[in-house]
Amino acid sequence: MGVIAGCRFDTDRLEVLPWHDGLRGDALADFVAALLTPKVVAGLPPGWQGSFDVDRAHRWVDERDGESTVLLAADRSAGAPIGLLIVAADDDRSERHLRIGYLIDEAQWGRGFATELVGGFVRWCRERGSVRSLSGGVETVNRGSARVLVKHGFGVIEDPGAGEVTYRLEILPDTDVLI
Repeated sequence: MGVIAGCRFDTDRLEVLPWHDGLRGDALADFVAALLTPKVVAGLPPGWQGSFDVDRAHRWVDERDGESTVLLAADRSAGAPIGLLIVAADDDRSERHLRIGYLIDEAQWGRGFATELVGGFVRWCRERGSVRSLSGGVETVNRGSARVLVKHGFGVIEDPGAGEVTYRLEILPDTDVLI
């Protein structure tokens, strides 16, 4: 179920495109299996925990395809994939309000790729003109991911005190609200 269509963008170091355009079949499953290490999936849903072989990675890819649009981020200088950006409809099943999550290869942590990936997507959404807001949940202990969102203007909208904090960025004003 693609939530957004035609999303492709480049940043200084990244090429971002639909994951099936960047990798296919077993190559995509191999990348997913290598990406989803215990540290990368810590704090994510229970179904994302544990080790991934190629068969489990294929099922995981099929599940994501059924609920979201997934973009592959590749390091342009190395020509290799380094992460994923997962985009799903937030509430109304349209592209007006999107929920994002991202996964960066553990070997690439600390190099600014998450900041660059989220910033590139925010720019793409602003240029598109139909996305009203972006939101994302971050486990409270994941300070790095929280900093990435805050750098791009996301603010806390829900903080249950423990567990996950939800951040939101208003891209365009919601024209459906009457004043």
